[in-house]
Amino acid sequence: MKYSMSMAAAALLMSTVGSAQTSGYTATLAEPLAAKKEFIAVGNIWRCEGTACVLVSVPENPSSVRSCHALERQTGALTAYGGPGQSFDADKLAKCNGHG
Repeated sequence: MKYSMSMAAAALLMSTVGSAQTSGYTATLAEPLAAKKEFIAVGNIWRCEGTACVLVSVPENPSSVRSCHALERQTGALTAYGGPGQSFDADKLAKCNGHG
C-alpha cells in the first residue's frame, strides 16, 4: 500500500512539473540579473537568468497585470511579458511596470 501511494505521489509531481514546463509564460527584463535567480510572484514560480524569465510552476492567473507587476517589483522593469498568444501590449506592459 505504501509503495502504491508513493508511486501515485511521484506521478502527480511529475505531471505538475511537466505541465509547468509547457506553460509558455515568459518575461523579458530591461536590465539583466547578475546571477540566476528564482522568484515567487502571486503564487507563480519564475526562473530568471540574464534578461529572460520563464514560469516554471503551474500557472496561477499569470496573464493578469497584478501577476506581471508582482514579478516586476522583484526583478525591475519588464520589456515583454506574456504567454502563448497573450503577450502584453504597450498599455498593459506600462501598467505592469507601474506607469499606468
